[in-house]
Amino acid sequence: MTGHAYPGGTYDRRTADILQDCGIRYARTVASTRNFNAPEDPLMWHPTCHHGDEKVFELPEEFINATPTDGDLLFYLWGHSYEFDFDVWGNNREHIEKVCQMIANKDDIIYCTNLEFLNRA
Repeated sequence: MTGHAYPGGTYDRRTADILQDCGIRYARTVASTRNFNAPEDPLMWHPTCHHGDEKVFELPEEFINATPTDGDLLFYLWGHSYEFDFDVWGNNREHIEKVCQMIANKDDIIYCTNLEFLNRA
């Protein structure tokens, strides 16, 4: 196993150290940063936002127009597929499809997994 998502977003340094001792390379929290910075600590990896974030349609545009100043930028959208069954935004599948269409097919964006992003460094 390479990665982990903290259940309920609960984590601390001790837990991260135990995961590292077990060979885990990264672990996602649920603390949205609303920025595009690479993680300072991959074992406490804070994503850009959840797919239900109120700024989920603004952030992709900010990301696309951002200029990297020091290293790669990262737009990290997280969520659970079962959440698409909840009627939060009207039609949740259309909601996430719209977000994906906003960032799809851009020649200057690399689409990758968490591990692929870490291995680029």
